[in-house]
This record gives sequence, structure tokens and C-alpha cells, in this order.
Amino acid sequence: MALYTLGVVMYSIPLHSLMFKKSCLYVAGFNETVCSDLEQQEKNIKNPVLGHASIYSTLRDVVQNVPAAVAAVIIGNYLTRYGFRTPLIVTLGGGVLTSVCHLLTVFYMPAPLLFNALADLPGSIAGGTIVISTAVYTNIATRVPESLRLHRMTTMSLCAGLPALIAIGSGAVLSEILGMKILLGLAAIILTIPAVMVIFFLEDIETPEENKNDSWREAFLLSLKNGLKTSIAVVSLKRPDGKRAQIISMIICIATSSIGIEACAGPLAFAYLKSVLKYTQTQYVVYTTFSMVLAFGALFPLVALTKLLKLSAPAMVSLGLAFFLAKFALLSLTEFDEIFFYVQILVGIPIVLTSLSARSHLTDLVDKAEVAVVMSLTSLSEKLLPLLSASLGTGIFAMTSSSFPGCFYLVISSIFIFPIVLSLYSTWIFRRSKRDEKNHTHL
Repeated sequence: MALYTLGVVMYSIPLHSLMFKKSCLYVAGFNETVCSDLEQQEKNIKNPVLGHASIYSTLRDVVQNVPAAVAAVIIGNYLTRYGFRTPLIVTLGGGVLTSVCHLLTVFYMPAPLLFNALADLPGSIAGGTIVISTAVYTNIATRVPESLRLHRMTTMSLCAGLPALIAIGSGAVLSEILGMKILLGLAAIILTIPAVMVIFFLEDIETPEENKNDSWREAFLLSLKNGLKTSIAVVSLKRPDGKRAQIISMIICIATSSIGIEACAGPLAFAYLKSVLKYTQTQYVVYTTFSMVLAFGALFPLVALTKLLKLSAPAMVSLGLAFFLAKFALLSLTEFDEIFFYVQILVGIPIVLTSLSARSHLTDLVDKAEVAVVMSLTSLSEKLLPLLSASLGTGIFAMTSSSFPGCFYLVISSIFIFPIVLSLYSTWIFRRSKRDEKNHTHL
């Protein structure tokens, strides 16, 4: 997970900068002098360029996530029946091919931005991060005791977060020093390392007797046929103590949290800061790195604090979502006073609790045999909902960039009201069930 994150994230921000530059040079027709210093140009010059590039960045998100959403339908059933090794090898191979495709777009710069968006197709078809995260969290949920699950998931988040932190900083520096060609080649090499580790060192699960003789085609078709149907059936199953309502609420909260993560660090965030604060790639990397250092540095202390305060997992989800809402409301006001931008960095620290707590609570609500299929449905919602919000945000930003660039952040902040209500409802159900259980024990 750590090496995959490192290999994929290290070229993400430089790739956004490359798309901005291509839009400036080959679509708007400005010269190299203007395009190399785009953030310092007047709004009537830079905002149309940023808006155009953001449209293709959103298209790239669609290419990354829609095929991966299909993978989400398949992966839960496949992992349960056939194990982890094959999906992980296919995913890592797709990541290598994606790096190579992006490398080709750098060799031929005048190629339309559509090619940059389509370059992510091999990795997306192979499943991308959805396969990695589903495999990791399923492994934790099935092999780690409930009392240790949140701490283990927190540790795994650090295993993904710290490489991402290193990748963001090193990727920007390496792209400046060595260029995008060498950076993308290096990413492809890094992604081959975990593939070798999976082949030789992964301890896979035992395939059930009735599926041992299935061909890869039969395994694929069976998982495709039963994937979404099984996931929906498991989630819809009637359960005691309001568990079904809590499961649905947690899935919605995780999906909304992924909307927030995309809005915090996606291409639209980069375009917004270029427009409002005139951020260069280097400044954006410093901001992103600093935010991540604060978040991950506070992760274990926050978990310890919530344990000390005896906050339940759904209560922690409510808290994280509320801070998401406040963060985006402050970001929308950045153009009026820069102090809002710095305040939102601090306000955003507790948002790291949201997805972690929701996943931990979700795995507690289902049986071990159901974890993989529920996680696959969760991953499906995580992939599709940010696409809708990104498309909405891109459209709003394109229409309002000259008058109120932060309008899309204000709209996104309002999205969090509904999941906050759901998480508070889940908190109430959870407390009621615990109280009833305690009273029953006394009797």
C-alpha cells in the first residue's frame, strides 16, 4: 500500500501543472513567458486557462473512477472466493502502464488534453486504489480483534499517508530538477516493487473447495454477476439494534468524506489557489505537505483524546464531518481575507477522523464474511459521488471564477449537512443499543 501510494501520488501535482501549461500554450495560444508564470497574470488571462484545464482534470477523474467503480462491484466477491494475489498483481501492473501512458503524453506535448485524461485508463480498468484499499481493510477486519481495529486502521492510514506526504514533496522537486519524463519513469519502477513482493511474499487466503477449479474467466463472470447484487443484499439485510440504518449511514458518510478529500487536494483546489492566492506549484506543494503533516501528526493524539472522552465511533464521524463543513466554508471566503485560508488549515485537522472512524464502525456492524462485499459497495460510492461533486464544482468554478471563485466551496460545504444528521442519528442509535445492552446485563 505504501509503495503503491508513493508511485501514484509522486506525479499527481506535477501532472496538474503540466495540464495547465498545455492548456495555456496549445489551447489559449499564449507564449512560453506567459504560461511559465501563469499564476501572476491577470484574471481575464489565467482564469479561462485554469477553467479549461480543470474540465479535462475532471474528465481525468471520470476516467480514473468509473472503470474503478466497476472493479468495486467485482472485487468484494472475488476477494472472498479467490484471494488477494491476482487482483493486486493486475492492479499494480495497471499502475505501471498508466505511468508509461502519461510518459508518452510528455514526449508529445502538443497532443490534446484528452490524451492526458485517457492516460489513466489502464490503471483504472485494473482497479487502482480501490483494489488496494479494499484488500487492506478486508484483511484488517477479518484478522484483527475488534478492540484493536481502529488503531490498526489508523496505522494503515499512516502507511498510506506518509508515502503520500513524501511523494508530494519529492515529486514536485524531482519534476523541477529532472523533468517529468524521468519522474514518470521512476514512478513505473517504484510500482514494480510491490508487484514482486505480492508474487513472492503475500500469504493468501484459502480458496473454498467449490471454487478451486474455476478458470479466471469463470471467476470474473461469477464475481461480476453476483458482486453488486450480493453487496446490496448484505446491506439491506434486517439486523437488530438499528444496525442496518447505521451501515447505510456510515457508507454515506464515507462517500461524503471522499468528496471532501477530493475538494481539499484535487485539481480544482490547485486551480482555485492559483486564481485567488496566485500559488505556484511549489507553494501549493508546501501548503499540501504542511496540511498533511499537521493531520497525520495529530492522528494518534486525536484518537487517544476521543478514547479519553469516551466518544463512540459514529460521534467521531459527526465531529469530522462538521469540521469538513467549517473548512470549506472558510475556504470559500479566502479571496476576501487571506486569514480565512490559514484558519481553515487548523480547522481541517480533525477531518482525518471521519473515514477511519466510519470504516471501523462499519466493520463492527457486519459479520467477518460480509466485510469484503460491504467494503466493495463502500468503495463504489467513494468513487462515484466525488465525480458528481467534481463535475458540479468544475461547472460552478468555470461560471463564477471571475466574480466569486470560492462559490463552489460554499456549495460543497452544504453537502455535508445531510451526512452530519445521519451520523448524529447513528450516534443516538448506537448509544441506545449500548444502554439497552447494559440494562439487560444488569437484569
